[in-house]
Amino acid sequence: FRTSESEENPFEDDCWTEHEKSKPLSTEHSPGPKIGLASLVFLVFFVVSGGPIGTEESISSVGPVYGLLGIFVFPWIYSVPLALVSAELCTAFPQDGGYTIWVKEAFGFTLAFQEGIQYG
Repeated sequence: FRTSESEENPFEDDCWTEHEKSKPLSTEHSPGPKIGLASLVFLVFFVVSGGPIGTEESISSVGPVYGLLGIFVFPWIYSVPLALVSAELCTAFPQDGGYTIWVKEAFGFTLAFQEGIQYG
């Protein structure tokens, strides 16, 4: 509902005001805990391969050397470019919202809304 005519429409295409766009990042709160190397390795493994399911078949079909090489190398080939793209987009758009903000800037409000519903 809108209570008055002067109130802004929350569903308009450009919902960021000039004040919000130029607002510096807040330094009032400290960042959360940092992720360790072991946690990062397991995170990359489970994101890329979905876990140990299918590992037995891949090692038995190509052999242990190529199977283990694929398990340990492919996640880095996949995740490093993805992390670099995400880091670049985070510095380009410092607002909270992640993928939704990036999609909104590239494709507009409708697709950003759909992306937010699907992945948010």
